[in-house]
Amino acid sequence: MNFTIFDLKEPDLQWKGNIPISLGFDDPYFSIHGGQKETEYVFIEGNDLRNRLLEPSLQPLVIGELGFGTGLNLMTLYQ
Repeated sequence: MNFTIFDLKEPDLQWKGNIPISLGFDDPYFSIHGGQKETEYVFIEGNDLRNRLLEPSLQPLVIGELGFGTGLNLMTLYQ
């Protein structure tokens, strides 16, 4: 069995206060207004989840995420 070993290196970032900024993309890792507000805007409102969870449907609502991270989206949805 062959295994490939990836050469992983630390991300190229700079800290502005407590916000990590990707130097490669000149982009913060999360909203400067806070992760909770970003989750509410992008995940909850962006997918219209408040209305979709309340509307009756014959189809189940399935939510999938590629990266679980801190679980903030899941916990905000549960709330």
